[in-house]
Amino acid sequence: MARLVVFLGTALVLLAALATLNWWVDPFGEFWKPSAVQEARAARPQCLVSHELIGGEYLPFKLDVFRSRPTRTFVTGSSRVLKMGSWPGEGTFANLGMPVISPEIVLKELRALPARPETLYLGVEAFWLNPHFRGFDVSPGLERRARYVLSRSAFDESARIVRRAPYVLLHRWRKERVGSSCVVGRSRPALAWRLDGSRVWSFELDPDTYHPAIDPFTTDLRKLRTGIYDDWTELSPARVRTLERVLALARARGWRVVGFTPPDGERYLRFFAASPVIGPRWRAFGRLMPKLFGRYGYRWLDFRDARSIPCPQTDFVDGGYHTDAACSMRMRRRLDAAARRQLTLVALGDSIPAARPRECHCRAGFVALFARALRRPVVVRNLAVPGANSAEVLKLLRKRGGVHADMALVMVGHNDTPWIRPDGSLRRNLAAILDLIHARDVRVANFYDDGRGDPGVVAEYARAICEVARSHGARCADVYHAFTPKLLAPDHVHPNAAGQRLIARLLYTLPSARRK
Repeated sequence: MARLVVFLGTALVLLAALATLNWWVDPFGEFWKPSAVQEARAARPQCLVSHELIGGEYLPFKLDVFRSRPTRTFVTGSSRVLKMGSWPGEGTFANLGMPVISPEIVLKELRALPARPETLYLGVEAFWLNPHFRGFDVSPGLERRARYVLSRSAFDESARIVRRAPYVLLHRWRKERVGSSCVVGRSRPALAWRLDGSRVWSFELDPDTYHPAIDPFTTDLRKLRTGIYDDWTELSPARVRTLERVLALARARGWRVVGFTPPDGERYLRFFAASPVIGPRWRAFGRLMPKLFGRYGYRWLDFRDARSIPCPQTDFVDGGYHTDAACSMRMRRRLDAAARRQLTLVALGDSIPAARPRECHCRAGFVALFARALRRPVVVRNLAVPGANSAEVLKLLRKRGGVHADMALVMVGHNDTPWIRPDGSLRRNLAAILDLIHARDVRVANFYDDGRGDPGVVAEYARAICEVARSHGARCADVYHAFTPKLLAPDHVHPNAAGQRLIARLLYTLPSARRK
Protein backbone atom coordinates (compact mmCIF):
# COMPACT_ATOMS: atom_id res chain seq x y z
CA MET A 1 0.00 0.00 0.00
CA ALA A 2 2.82 2.39 0.90
CA ARG A 3 4.53 1.67 -2.41
CA LEU A 4 1.29 2.42 -4.27
CA VAL A 5 0.96 5.74 -2.46
CA VAL A 6 4.58 6.60 -3.26
CA PHE A 7 4.06 5.60 -6.89
CA LEU A 8 0.88 7.65 -7.23
CA GLY A 9 2.45 10.59 -5.43
CA THR A 10 5.51 10.49 -7.68
CA ALA A 11 3.30 10.25 -10.77
CA LEU A 12 1.25 13.25 -9.65
CA VAL A 13 4.40 15.29 -8.97
CA LEU A 14 5.80 14.44 -12.40
CA LEU A 15 2.50 15.27 -14.11
CA ALA A 16 2.32 18.56 -12.22
CA ALA A 17 5.90 19.37 -13.22
CA LEU A 18 5.12 18.49 -16.84
CA ALA A 19 1.98 20.63 -16.84
CA THR A 20 3.81 23.54 -15.20
CA LEU A 21 6.65 23.42 -17.72
CA ASN A 22 4.31 23.25 -20.71
CA TRP A 23 2.16 26.06 -19.31
CA TRP A 24 5.20 28.24 -18.58
CA VAL A 25 6.92 27.69 -21.92
CA ASP A 26 3.63 27.28 -23.83
CA PRO A 27 5.37 26.09 -27.00
CA PHE A 28 2.30 26.24 -29.24
CA GLY A 29 0.74 29.41 -27.85
CA GLU A 30 -2.36 27.98 -26.18
CA PHE A 31 -2.46 30.57 -23.37
CA TRP A 32 -3.01 34.32 -23.62
CA LYS A 33 -0.03 36.35 -22.37
CA PRO A 34 -1.18 39.94 -21.83
CA SER A 35 2.04 40.85 -20.01
CA ALA A 36 4.07 40.29 -23.18
CA VAL A 37 1.85 42.67 -25.13
CA GLN A 38 1.96 45.22 -22.31
CA GLU A 39 5.76 45.07 -22.29
CA ALA A 40 5.85 45.69 -26.04
CA ARG A 41 3.41 48.57 -25.66
CA ALA A 42 5.41 50.16 -22.84
CA ALA A 43 8.69 50.11 -24.79
CA ARG A 44 9.90 53.32 -26.45
CA PRO A 45 9.75 52.99 -29.35
CA GLN A 46 7.10 50.32 -29.11
CA CYS A 47 8.10 46.76 -29.94
CA LEU A 48 6.44 44.10 -32.03
CA VAL A 49 5.16 40.90 -30.41
CA SER A 50 6.46 37.58 -31.69
CA HIS A 51 3.82 35.24 -33.08
CA GLU A 52 5.11 32.43 -30.85
CA LEU A 53 3.82 34.39 -27.83
CA ILE A 54 0.39 34.98 -29.40
CA GLY A 55 0.03 31.49 -30.86
CA GLY A 56 -3.63 30.61 -31.27
CA GLU A 57 -4.87 33.20 -28.80
CA TYR A 58 -6.05 35.46 -31.59
CA LEU A 59 -9.34 36.57 -30.07
CA PRO A 60 -8.05 37.91 -26.72
CA PHE A 61 -5.10 39.53 -28.51
CA LYS A 62 -7.31 41.28 -31.04
CA LEU A 63 -9.79 42.44 -28.41
CA ASP A 64 -6.86 43.80 -26.39
CA VAL A 65 -5.65 45.68 -29.49
CA PHE A 66 -9.09 47.23 -29.95
CA ARG A 67 -9.51 48.25 -26.31
CA SER A 68 -5.99 49.59 -25.82
CA ARG A 69 -6.34 52.33 -28.45
CA PRO A 70 -9.07 54.85 -29.31
CA THR A 71 -10.24 52.67 -32.19
CA ARG A 72 -12.56 54.34 -34.68
CA THR A 73 -11.85 52.23 -37.77
CA PHE A 74 -11.09 48.51 -37.85
CA VAL A 75 -10.86 45.65 -40.29
CA THR A 76 -11.67 42.02 -39.68
CA GLY A 77 -11.45 38.97 -41.87
CA SER A 78 -9.13 36.06 -42.63
CA SER A 79 -5.34 35.95 -42.74
CA ARG A 80 -5.62 37.71 -46.10
CA VAL A 81 -6.47 41.04 -44.42
CA LEU A 82 -3.68 40.92 -41.84
CA LYS A 83 -1.30 43.17 -43.79
CA MET A 84 -3.79 46.04 -43.64
CA GLY A 85 -2.40 48.41 -41.02
CA SER A 86 -2.43 51.97 -39.76
CA TRP A 87 -1.39 54.95 -41.81
CA PRO A 88 1.73 56.77 -40.52
CA GLY A 89 0.81 58.60 -37.32
CA GLU A 90 -2.67 57.05 -37.19
CA GLY A 91 -3.61 55.78 -33.73
CA THR A 92 -7.30 54.99 -34.25
CA PHE A 93 -7.08 51.96 -36.56
CA ALA A 94 -7.08 48.31 -35.48
CA ASN A 95 -6.74 45.08 -37.43
CA LEU A 96 -8.95 42.41 -35.84
CA GLY A 97 -8.47 39.79 -38.53
CA MET A 98 -7.48 36.20 -37.69
CA PRO A 99 -6.24 33.19 -39.61
CA VAL A 100 -8.95 30.60 -40.36
CA ILE A 101 -11.75 32.91 -39.20
CA SER A 102 -15.40 32.19 -40.02
CA PRO A 103 -18.64 34.23 -39.94
CA GLU A 104 -19.45 32.71 -36.55
CA ILE A 105 -16.13 33.93 -35.12
CA VAL A 106 -16.65 37.37 -36.68
CA LEU A 107 -20.03 37.62 -34.96
CA LYS A 108 -18.54 36.54 -31.63
CA GLU A 109 -15.73 39.07 -32.02
CA LEU A 110 -18.05 41.97 -32.87
CA ARG A 111 -20.41 41.18 -30.00
CA ALA A 112 -17.45 41.55 -27.62
CA LEU A 113 -16.79 45.11 -28.80
CA PRO A 114 -18.37 48.18 -27.20
CA ALA A 115 -21.38 49.67 -28.98
CA ARG A 116 -19.76 52.99 -29.86
CA PRO A 117 -19.51 54.59 -33.31
CA GLU A 118 -17.10 52.68 -35.55
CA THR A 119 -16.21 52.13 -39.17
CA LEU A 120 -15.83 48.43 -40.03
CA TYR A 121 -14.11 46.99 -43.08
CA LEU A 122 -15.40 43.42 -43.34
CA GLY A 123 -13.32 41.09 -45.51
CA VAL A 124 -15.61 38.25 -46.60
CA GLU A 125 -14.18 35.08 -48.11
CA ALA A 126 -16.14 33.08 -50.69
CA PHE A 127 -15.10 29.81 -49.00
CA TRP A 128 -16.84 30.94 -45.81
CA LEU A 129 -20.06 29.94 -47.57
CA ASN A 130 -18.85 26.37 -48.09
CA PRO A 131 -20.84 24.39 -45.48
CA HIS A 132 -17.83 22.09 -45.01
CA PHE A 133 -15.41 24.88 -44.09
CA ARG A 134 -14.66 25.10 -40.37
CA GLY A 135 -13.07 28.04 -38.63
CA PHE A 136 -10.43 28.03 -35.92
CA ASP A 137 -11.51 27.26 -32.34
CA VAL A 138 -10.94 30.62 -30.61
CA SER A 139 -12.31 29.45 -27.24
CA PRO A 140 -10.69 26.12 -26.32
CA GLY A 141 -12.22 24.42 -23.32
CA LEU A 142 -10.66 23.14 -20.10
CA GLU A 143 -10.38 19.58 -21.42
CA ARG A 144 -8.35 20.67 -24.46
CA ARG A 145 -6.10 22.82 -22.30
CA ALA A 146 -5.53 19.94 -19.88
CA ARG A 147 -4.61 17.57 -22.72
CA TYR A 148 -2.24 20.20 -24.06
CA VAL A 149 -0.25 20.80 -20.87
CA LEU A 150 0.05 17.05 -20.31
CA SER A 151 0.95 16.13 -23.88
CA ARG A 152 4.24 14.59 -24.97
CA SER A 153 4.39 16.76 -28.11
CA ALA A 154 4.15 19.93 -26.02
CA PHE A 155 6.89 18.65 -23.70
CA ASP A 156 9.19 17.80 -26.60
CA GLU A 157 8.75 21.26 -28.09
CA SER A 158 9.19 22.91 -24.67
CA ALA A 159 12.48 21.04 -24.28
CA ARG A 160 13.65 22.21 -27.71
CA ILE A 161 12.80 25.81 -26.86
CA VAL A 162 14.65 25.61 -23.54
CA ARG A 163 17.72 24.17 -25.28
CA ARG A 164 17.69 27.03 -27.79
CA ALA A 165 16.88 29.71 -25.21
CA PRO A 166 17.73 28.58 -21.64
CA TYR A 167 16.65 31.94 -20.20
CA VAL A 168 13.02 30.88 -20.83
CA LEU A 169 13.13 28.85 -17.60
CA LEU A 170 13.32 32.12 -15.65
CA HIS A 171 11.99 34.68 -18.13
CA ARG A 172 9.25 33.62 -20.53
CA TRP A 173 10.31 36.20 -23.13
CA ARG A 174 12.69 39.06 -23.71
CA LYS A 175 13.28 41.89 -26.16
CA GLU A 176 15.11 40.79 -29.28
CA ARG A 177 16.43 42.69 -32.30
CA VAL A 178 15.31 41.43 -35.69
CA GLY A 179 16.78 43.66 -38.33
CA SER A 180 16.15 47.19 -37.10
CA SER A 181 13.03 46.26 -35.12
CA CYS A 182 12.47 45.45 -31.47
CA VAL A 183 10.47 42.26 -30.97
CA VAL A 184 9.23 40.86 -27.66
CA GLY A 185 9.80 37.15 -28.16
CA ARG A 186 12.18 34.31 -27.44
CA SER A 187 13.62 31.61 -29.71
CA ARG A 188 11.78 32.49 -32.96
CA PRO A 189 11.02 36.21 -32.83
CA ALA A 190 10.76 36.88 -36.57
CA LEU A 191 7.08 36.43 -37.54
CA ALA A 192 5.46 39.14 -35.46
CA TRP A 193 2.45 41.34 -34.79
CA ARG A 194 2.25 45.11 -34.66
CA LEU A 195 0.30 46.64 -31.80
CA ASP A 196 -2.42 47.76 -34.22
CA GLY A 197 -3.10 44.05 -34.89
CA SER A 198 -1.47 43.86 -38.33
CA ARG A 199 1.04 41.12 -39.08
CA VAL A 200 4.67 41.48 -40.13
CA TRP A 201 6.30 38.85 -42.31
CA SER A 202 9.73 37.70 -41.20
CA PHE A 203 11.46 38.78 -44.41
CA GLU A 204 10.17 42.34 -43.87
CA LEU A 205 12.21 42.52 -40.67
CA ASP A 206 15.24 40.64 -41.93
CA PRO A 207 15.55 39.60 -45.60
CA ASP A 208 17.59 36.56 -44.56
CA THR A 209 14.75 35.06 -42.51
CA TYR A 210 11.58 33.14 -43.35
CA HIS A 211 9.67 34.02 -46.52
CA PRO A 212 6.23 32.44 -47.15
CA ALA A 213 6.55 29.51 -49.51
CA ILE A 214 4.92 29.63 -52.92
CA ASP A 215 1.86 27.42 -52.64
CA PRO A 216 2.04 24.58 -55.19
CA PHE A 217 -0.91 25.04 -57.53
CA THR A 218 -3.28 22.09 -57.79
CA THR A 219 -6.76 21.46 -59.12
CA ASP A 220 -7.35 18.79 -56.46
CA LEU A 221 -9.91 20.48 -54.20
CA ARG A 222 -8.98 18.19 -51.33
CA LYS A 223 -5.51 19.76 -51.31
CA LEU A 224 -6.05 23.25 -52.72
CA ARG A 225 -5.58 25.68 -49.84
CA THR A 226 -5.98 22.87 -47.30
CA GLY A 227 -9.32 21.77 -48.75
CA ILE A 228 -11.39 24.87 -48.00
CA TYR A 229 -13.22 24.58 -51.35
CA ASP A 230 -13.70 20.81 -51.28
CA ASP A 231 -17.22 19.40 -51.75
CA TRP A 232 -18.70 22.90 -52.13
CA THR A 233 -22.18 22.28 -53.53
CA GLU A 234 -24.11 25.35 -52.33
CA LEU A 235 -23.84 28.72 -50.63
CA SER A 236 -24.51 27.74 -47.03
CA PRO A 237 -27.85 29.29 -45.95
CA ALA A 238 -26.70 29.12 -42.32
CA ARG A 239 -23.52 31.07 -43.07
CA VAL A 240 -25.47 33.66 -45.07
CA ARG A 241 -27.80 34.11 -42.09
CA THR A 242 -24.78 34.56 -39.82
CA LEU A 243 -23.43 37.27 -42.13
CA GLU A 244 -26.83 38.95 -41.98
CA ARG A 245 -26.65 38.87 -38.19
CA VAL A 246 -23.22 40.52 -38.39
CA LEU A 247 -24.60 43.28 -40.62
CA ALA A 248 -27.72 43.70 -38.49
CA LEU A 249 -25.56 44.09 -35.38
CA ALA A 250 -23.43 46.71 -37.13
CA ARG A 251 -26.51 48.62 -38.29
CA ALA A 252 -28.08 48.50 -34.83
CA ARG A 253 -24.90 50.08 -33.45
CA GLY A 254 -24.83 52.76 -36.12
CA TRP A 255 -21.55 51.58 -37.65
CA ARG A 256 -20.35 52.41 -41.11
CA VAL A 257 -19.50 49.17 -42.89
CA VAL A 258 -17.71 48.54 -46.17
CA GLY A 259 -17.55 44.92 -47.27
CA PHE A 260 -14.92 43.49 -49.57
CA THR A 261 -13.29 40.25 -50.60
CA PRO A 262 -9.49 39.97 -50.88
CA PRO A 263 -7.86 39.24 -54.26
CA ASP A 264 -6.58 36.00 -55.74
CA GLY A 265 -3.77 35.40 -58.19
CA GLU A 266 -4.55 35.10 -61.91
CA ARG A 267 -4.16 31.32 -62.10
CA TYR A 268 -6.62 30.88 -59.22
CA LEU A 269 -9.11 33.26 -60.84
CA ARG A 270 -8.99 31.26 -64.08
CA PHE A 271 -9.43 28.00 -62.21
CA PHE A 272 -12.30 29.28 -60.05
CA ALA A 273 -14.12 30.58 -63.14
CA ALA A 274 -13.73 27.31 -65.06
CA SER A 275 -14.18 24.78 -62.24
CA PRO A 276 -17.53 22.94 -62.44
CA VAL A 277 -17.54 22.74 -58.62
CA ILE A 278 -16.29 26.17 -57.57
CA GLY A 279 -17.36 28.19 -60.62
CA PRO A 280 -21.14 28.30 -59.99
CA ARG A 281 -20.63 29.10 -56.30
CA TRP A 282 -17.93 31.67 -57.13
CA ARG A 283 -20.31 33.53 -59.45
CA ALA A 284 -23.23 33.23 -57.02
CA PHE A 285 -21.05 34.71 -54.28
CA GLY A 286 -20.21 37.66 -56.54
CA ARG A 287 -23.91 38.31 -57.17
CA LEU A 288 -25.02 37.85 -53.57
CA MET A 289 -22.57 40.03 -51.66
CA PRO A 290 -23.46 43.48 -53.09
CA LYS A 291 -27.15 42.69 -52.61
CA LEU A 292 -26.62 41.46 -49.06
CA PHE A 293 -24.58 44.48 -47.98
CA GLY A 294 -26.84 46.86 -49.91
CA ARG A 295 -29.86 45.52 -48.03
CA TYR A 296 -28.36 47.02 -44.88
CA GLY A 297 -27.27 50.24 -46.58
CA TYR A 298 -23.60 49.25 -46.89
CA ARG A 299 -21.08 49.35 -49.74
CA TRP A 300 -19.43 46.28 -51.24
CA LEU A 301 -16.09 46.35 -53.06
CA ASP A 302 -15.19 43.27 -55.11
CA PHE A 303 -11.40 42.96 -55.01
CA ARG A 304 -11.25 39.35 -56.23
CA ASP A 305 -9.34 40.48 -59.30
CA ALA A 306 -6.20 42.26 -58.06
CA ARG A 307 -6.27 44.54 -61.10
CA SER A 308 -9.36 46.26 -59.69
CA ILE A 309 -7.40 47.58 -56.68
CA PRO A 310 -5.00 47.92 -58.60
CA CYS A 311 -2.22 45.49 -57.61
CA PRO A 312 0.23 43.59 -59.84
CA GLN A 313 0.68 39.84 -59.52
CA THR A 314 4.08 40.46 -57.93
CA ASP A 315 2.28 41.83 -54.85
CA PHE A 316 1.33 38.28 -53.81
CA VAL A 317 3.94 36.94 -51.39
CA ASP A 318 2.99 33.27 -51.80
CA GLY A 319 2.01 32.91 -55.43
CA GLY A 320 -1.56 34.16 -55.35
CA TYR A 321 -3.15 34.02 -51.89
CA HIS A 322 -1.73 36.65 -49.50
CA THR A 323 -0.90 40.18 -50.63
CA ASP A 324 2.02 42.23 -49.38
CA ALA A 325 1.80 45.46 -47.41
CA ALA A 326 1.80 47.68 -50.51
CA CYS A 327 -1.24 46.01 -52.07
CA SER A 328 -3.03 45.71 -48.71
CA MET A 329 -2.68 49.44 -48.09
CA ARG A 330 -4.03 50.18 -51.58
CA MET A 331 -7.09 48.19 -50.55
CA ARG A 332 -7.23 50.23 -47.34
CA ARG A 333 -7.17 53.45 -49.37
CA ARG A 334 -10.11 52.25 -51.47
CA LEU A 335 -12.01 51.23 -48.33
CA ASP A 336 -11.34 54.59 -46.68
CA ALA A 337 -12.70 56.40 -49.73
CA ALA A 338 -15.84 54.23 -49.79
CA ALA A 339 -16.44 54.79 -46.07
CA ARG A 340 -16.21 58.56 -46.48
CA ARG A 341 -19.06 58.44 -49.01
CA GLN A 342 -21.27 56.48 -46.64
CA LEU A 343 -23.60 58.32 -44.25
CA THR A 344 -25.30 57.23 -41.03
CA LEU A 345 -28.78 58.61 -40.42
CA VAL A 346 -30.77 58.30 -37.20
CA ALA A 347 -34.46 59.17 -36.85
CA LEU A 348 -36.24 59.89 -33.57
CA GLY A 349 -39.86 60.49 -32.73
CA ASP A 350 -43.24 58.79 -32.67
CA SER A 351 -45.45 56.93 -35.14
CA ILE A 352 -45.13 59.63 -37.82
CA PRO A 353 -41.42 59.02 -38.53
CA ALA A 354 -41.95 55.31 -37.74
CA ALA A 355 -44.39 55.30 -40.70
CA ARG A 356 -46.14 51.96 -40.27
CA PRO A 357 -47.84 51.09 -43.59
CA ARG A 358 -51.20 50.30 -42.00
CA GLU A 359 -51.32 53.83 -40.56
CA CYS A 360 -49.85 55.94 -43.35
CA HIS A 361 -51.04 53.74 -46.24
CA CYS A 362 -47.61 54.26 -47.78
CA ARG A 363 -44.72 52.09 -48.87
CA ALA A 364 -42.04 54.39 -47.49
CA GLY A 365 -42.13 57.03 -44.77
CA PHE A 366 -40.36 60.36 -44.88
CA VAL A 367 -37.22 58.95 -43.22
CA ALA A 368 -36.67 56.40 -45.99
CA LEU A 369 -37.59 58.96 -48.67
CA PHE A 370 -35.13 61.46 -47.22
CA ALA A 371 -32.37 58.83 -47.23
CA ARG A 372 -33.07 57.98 -50.88
CA ALA A 373 -32.93 61.65 -51.86
CA LEU A 374 -29.36 61.91 -50.57
CA ARG A 375 -28.23 59.62 -53.44
CA ARG A 376 -25.41 58.23 -51.34
CA PRO A 377 -25.00 54.99 -49.38
CA VAL A 378 -26.94 55.61 -46.16
CA VAL A 379 -27.23 53.44 -43.06
CA VAL A 380 -30.61 54.29 -41.52
CA ARG A 381 -31.46 53.67 -37.87
CA ASN A 382 -35.08 54.54 -37.37
CA LEU A 383 -35.46 54.68 -33.59
CA ALA A 384 -38.93 56.23 -33.74
CA VAL A 385 -41.39 54.53 -31.39
CA PRO A 386 -45.13 54.60 -32.19
CA GLY A 387 -47.05 56.22 -29.35
CA ALA A 388 -43.97 57.83 -27.78
CA ASN A 389 -44.09 61.34 -26.39
CA SER A 390 -41.12 63.64 -25.92
CA ALA A 391 -40.45 62.37 -22.39
CA GLU A 392 -40.28 58.77 -23.64
CA VAL A 393 -37.98 59.67 -26.52
CA LEU A 394 -35.72 61.44 -24.01
CA LYS A 395 -35.75 58.37 -21.77
CA LEU A 396 -34.77 56.18 -24.73
CA LEU A 397 -31.85 58.45 -25.57
CA ARG A 398 -30.62 58.59 -21.99
CA LYS A 399 -30.74 54.81 -21.77
CA ARG A 400 -28.62 54.57 -24.94
CA GLY A 401 -26.19 57.23 -23.76
CA GLY A 402 -27.19 59.46 -26.67
CA VAL A 403 -26.87 58.70 -30.37
CA HIS A 404 -24.02 59.28 -32.82
CA ALA A 405 -24.60 59.70 -36.55
CA ASP A 406 -23.77 61.91 -39.51
CA MET A 407 -27.35 63.15 -39.74
CA ALA A 408 -30.39 63.12 -37.46
CA LEU A 409 -34.09 63.70 -38.13
CA VAL A 410 -36.40 64.50 -35.21
CA MET A 411 -40.19 64.77 -35.25
CA VAL A 412 -41.84 64.44 -31.87
CA GLY A 413 -44.58 66.01 -29.80
CA HIS A 414 -47.86 64.73 -31.20
CA ASN A 415 -48.33 62.43 -28.22
CA ASP A 416 -47.53 65.03 -25.57
CA THR A 417 -50.77 65.58 -23.66
CA PRO A 418 -52.07 68.19 -23.21
CA TRP A 419 -50.47 70.06 -26.10
CA ILE A 420 -47.70 72.08 -24.53
CA ARG A 421 -47.15 75.86 -24.46
CA PRO A 422 -43.64 77.16 -25.21
CA ASP A 423 -42.58 77.07 -21.56
CA GLY A 424 -43.92 73.57 -20.90
CA SER A 425 -42.26 70.16 -20.69
CA LEU A 426 -42.12 69.63 -24.47
CA ARG A 427 -39.70 72.52 -24.80
CA ARG A 428 -37.48 71.14 -22.01
CA ASN A 429 -37.65 67.58 -23.30
CA LEU A 430 -36.86 68.57 -26.88
CA ALA A 431 -33.89 70.65 -25.71
CA ALA A 432 -32.58 67.67 -23.73
CA ILE A 433 -33.15 65.37 -26.72
CA LEU A 434 -31.10 67.62 -29.00
CA ASP A 435 -28.32 67.77 -26.40
CA LEU A 436 -28.03 63.97 -26.63
CA ILE A 437 -27.77 63.87 -30.42
CA HIS A 438 -24.17 63.90 -31.63
CA ALA A 439 -24.42 64.56 -35.36
CA ARG A 440 -22.98 66.96 -37.88
CA ASP A 441 -26.40 67.70 -39.35
CA VAL A 442 -29.58 67.77 -37.24
CA ARG A 443 -32.97 68.52 -38.79
CA VAL A 444 -36.21 68.89 -36.83
CA ALA A 445 -39.78 68.97 -38.13
CA ASN A 446 -42.63 70.62 -36.28
CA PHE A 447 -46.15 69.23 -36.29
CA TYR A 448 -49.21 69.88 -38.45
CA ASP A 449 -52.78 70.64 -37.40
CA ASP A 450 -54.86 67.49 -37.79
CA GLY A 451 -58.03 69.35 -36.83
CA ARG A 452 -58.45 67.77 -33.42
CA GLY A 453 -56.96 70.41 -31.14
CA ASP A 454 -57.11 74.11 -30.42
CA PRO A 455 -55.56 75.78 -33.52
CA GLY A 456 -53.97 78.45 -31.34
CA VAL A 457 -52.22 75.87 -29.17
CA VAL A 458 -51.08 73.96 -32.26
CA ALA A 459 -49.57 77.13 -33.74
CA GLU A 460 -47.82 77.93 -30.47
CA TYR A 461 -46.57 74.35 -30.29
CA ALA A 462 -45.16 74.53 -33.82
CA ARG A 463 -43.33 77.78 -33.04
CA ALA A 464 -41.86 76.31 -29.85
CA ILE A 465 -40.40 73.29 -31.68
CA CYS A 466 -38.61 75.46 -34.24
CA GLU A 467 -37.37 77.90 -31.59
CA VAL A 468 -35.80 75.07 -29.58
CA ALA A 469 -34.29 73.56 -32.74
CA ARG A 470 -32.70 76.84 -33.83
CA SER A 471 -31.37 77.53 -30.34
CA HIS A 472 -29.52 74.17 -30.54
CA GLY A 473 -28.00 74.79 -33.96
CA ALA A 474 -30.49 72.56 -35.79
CA ARG A 475 -32.64 73.45 -38.80
CA CYS A 476 -36.41 73.23 -38.55
CA ALA A 477 -38.82 72.19 -41.31
CA ASP A 478 -42.08 74.12 -41.02
CA VAL A 479 -44.50 71.28 -41.66
CA TYR A 480 -47.23 73.21 -39.80
CA HIS A 481 -47.69 75.88 -42.49
CA ALA A 482 -47.11 73.57 -45.48
CA PHE A 483 -49.47 70.75 -44.49
CA THR A 484 -53.10 70.55 -45.67
CA PRO A 485 -55.96 68.24 -44.61
CA LYS A 486 -55.81 66.31 -47.90
CA LEU A 487 -52.38 65.02 -46.83
CA LEU A 488 -53.89 63.07 -43.90
CA ALA A 489 -54.33 59.30 -43.97
CA PRO A 490 -57.83 57.82 -43.47
CA ASP A 491 -57.30 57.83 -39.69
CA HIS A 492 -56.99 61.67 -39.84
CA VAL A 493 -53.92 61.48 -37.59
CA HIS A 494 -51.00 60.26 -39.68
CA PRO A 495 -49.74 61.65 -42.98
CA ASN A 496 -50.63 59.68 -46.08
CA ALA A 497 -48.09 58.86 -48.80
CA ALA A 498 -48.27 62.40 -50.20
CA GLY A 499 -47.90 63.82 -46.70
CA GLN A 500 -44.82 61.70 -46.07
CA ARG A 501 -43.34 62.94 -49.36
CA LEU A 502 -44.00 66.55 -48.32
CA ILE A 503 -42.22 66.13 -44.96
CA ALA A 504 -39.27 64.43 -46.67
CA ARG A 505 -39.03 67.27 -49.20
CA LEU A 506 -39.20 69.97 -46.52
CA LEU A 507 -36.44 68.29 -44.51
CA TYR A 508 -34.31 67.63 -47.58
CA THR A 509 -34.41 71.21 -48.85
CA LEU A 510 -33.21 72.64 -45.52
CA PRO A 511 -29.62 73.87 -45.55
CA SER A 512 -27.19 71.66 -43.67
CA ALA A 513 -27.07 72.24 -39.93
CA ARG A 514 -23.56 71.70 -38.63
CA ARG A 515 -23.07 70.37 -35.12
CA LYS A 516 -20.07 69.03 -33.28
